[in-house]
Amino acid sequence: MMESHFGPKRCCWENPSPGLGVHVTLGTMACFLIVQIATAQNELPSNDDFNNRILLHGETVDLNISTRGASDESTEPIIHEGGGHSLWWEWTAPFFGQVIISTEGSDFDTLLGVYSGDSLGSLKKIEVNDDADFEADITTSRVEFTAIKGTSYKIVAAGFRDPQSNLSEEGDLILALGQAPPNPAPIWETTDLSSSVSIAIKWVFRKLLQLSGPLPKR
Repeated sequence: MMESHFGPKRCCWENPSPGLGVHVTLGTMACFLIVQIATAQNELPSNDDFNNRILLHGETVDLNISTRGASDESTEPIIHEGGGHSLWWEWTAPFFGQVIISTEGSDFDTLLGVYSGDSLGSLKKIEVNDDADFEADITTSRVEFTAIKGTSYKIVAAGFRDPQSNLSEEGDLILALGQAPPNPAPIWETTDLSSSVSIAIKWVFRKLLQLSGPLPKR
């Protein structure tokens, strides 16, 4: 809980969180700035660290969360030469089949990765992506992989890091997960071959008759 008492010239801000014991008395404008900073710190994403990853359930997932203020862990896997402000999730597949995870709709350049393993040091890459379509300048991310029912997958989304400034992008992240649509059936599975073969044989027979001319009379 946070209390702020604003007066015409001075204000008081208290944070009674255990172990902090913070009490600040400053000018009104300075106090306002401190309150804003404290609020931002209290709203850091809970799944900032791998060990605090959020569990996802179900065949489909749709999330909208801010990555602002999220940090990086030194042993995080590197996606496309780096990234920042990463968030972590864990999803256990309830089915066997192709899965698509996308950050389409996010308002910043994203990175996306899927891994298996129970610690940062033991993660094995399943699939990673920087831009869903680089040539079309689509800088959100998209991965597709084959999920095995009952298998746990670790998902990380981050912001692209500019190699020159070393600054990472952050913003409002949209994360969508779902089963990929089935591939169209091959033509031989949707065609009545018996009927097609019969028509083809009749056509060839007619052509042969036309080329050979009328049959000789006996």
